[in-house]
Amino acid sequence: MKLLNYFLKRYIKQLNQKIVLEILLSILFCLLVGFFVFNRYKLIARSNEVLPKKVSLINKVKDQLLEASPSAKLKVVIVDSQSGKESVLNFKTSKFIYSSALESQMFQIVNNERMKNGLNALKYDFNLEAVARDHSADMLIHGYFSHISFSGKNVAQRLTFFGINYALAGENIAFAPSLISANEGLMDSPEHRDNILNPQFHRLGIGIADAGSLGLMITQVFTN
Repeated sequence: MKLLNYFLKRYIKQLNQKIVLEILLSILFCLLVGFFVFNRYKLIARSNEVLPKKVSLINKVKDQLLEASPSAKLKVVIVDSQSGKESVLNFKTSKFIYSSALESQMFQIVNNERMKNGLNALKYDFNLEAVARDHSADMLIHGYFSHISFSGKNVAQRLTFFGINYALAGENIAFAPSLISANEGLMDSPEHRDNILNPQFHRLGIGIADAGSLGLMITQVFTN
């Protein structure tokens, strides 16, 4: 009987130790899960705080650009909403050059976008280039950014003024530090993307006024 009691006590002791160990392991597991969930929540909360700050910073930089002096370095891309609303650049300059090399590269970029989407390549039109160059220069000289020219003409009226016949026309404008960033900005804008990928357009002329550290004033004119 004593031997039986001894084994019973020993068994109960071992059982209690096992239960305590399982309880401790359960507590440790809960603490680890709680720690992970808490840190995950902090990370999400921090991300939600940072994102508005980044958006606010981008908008602030864009606003600063529109208020910049002529010596400012362009760091962002501006594309027009095609609403006809004018943006004031707050600087004017006639110190720019037309760049045939950049215009040729931009033309290739546009056709690459079209071919990636199963569309035919556009043909380059030097008459449209003249319209586009004239508008890019006009925006820099008079310090504005809009589809409506300083004299109040939209792209249709400017095409007519240059004696160009067309049935369908479109225009993209961008002010950017590089061709790649300009194209990204245009492709991210539904209205501009639609012009680039419009299957009814067959001709394109591009006018790029390179204003050095100020950036590239780009106008793309499409017709059928």
